[in-house]
Amino acid sequence: MIHANTLIDQLHRSRADGKYQSMLKKLTRVDLLILDEVGFKRFHQNGSDDFFEVIRSRYETGSLIVTTNRNFEDWGQLFGDNVTASAIIDRIIHHAILIKLTGDSYRVRNAQINLDNMKSKTERRRGHPILFNLSLRLNQHAPNNLPA
Repeated sequence: MIHANTLIDQLHRSRADGKYQSMLKKLTRVDLLILDEVGFKRFHQNGSDDFFEVIRSRYETGSLIVTTNRNFEDWGQLFGDNVTASAIIDRIIHHAILIKLTGDSYRVRNAQINLDNMKSKTERRRGHPILFNLSLRLNQHAPNNLPA
């Protein structure tokens, strides 16, 4: 499992070291490649091309899991090119099982449960301003502003 941007950074460095093709071969040989948080941050200038090469080299050769919080409709903007985005999506979804998760973030939900538990303990000890401020921040940002 690798964060998509970390992979792209490693590929970029491998070009400079002359090890790009070797790295692509390694990525092709693994049984399962998990690319996490695709679209969370924009890729650098050649990152879209590198990402396409990874997907192209793995196409129909090994299992792939891609996690993203972006809809496919947004990928043209993410990759800076609708044609590249379309080619990537085409290869990813061919033979794929798509799973869409909706609902509240489990991290925010767990943090809220932990805060509620700490607040009840804190109230018995006469308050704790850091916990109160943390609780306010979480309540302002969760869960309504989270992407679906």
